[in-house]
Amino acid sequence: MVKVDDVVAVIRKLQAPGSTKGVSRVAIKAALSITSVTPAQINLALRRGVANGKLTQIKDSFKVPTPKSKPAPRKKAPAKKKAAPKKKKSEIK
Repeated sequence: MVKVDDVVAVIRKLQAPGSTKGVSRVAIKAALSITSVTPAQINLALRRGVANGKLTQIKDSFKVPTPKSKPAPRKKAPAKKKAAPKKKKSEIK
């Protein structure tokens, strides 16, 4: 049985550095066919990896998503001062 972690390791090994595309299903099957693994087991592992979020599917290619760092929290704007109440003009006599 092929585990998702095995597929992730193969994708990391086969993917070119800086490539925006992933690794094709055919290349993954070719790399894992050295061991006694059926194509159905590989397909199942790929589906589970996409469902878990460990893999990202782009058409018929798969890649390992990069972990996203949390954005820095924004500073709150200083509170605006309330306008001073207007003074009433004294009545003209």
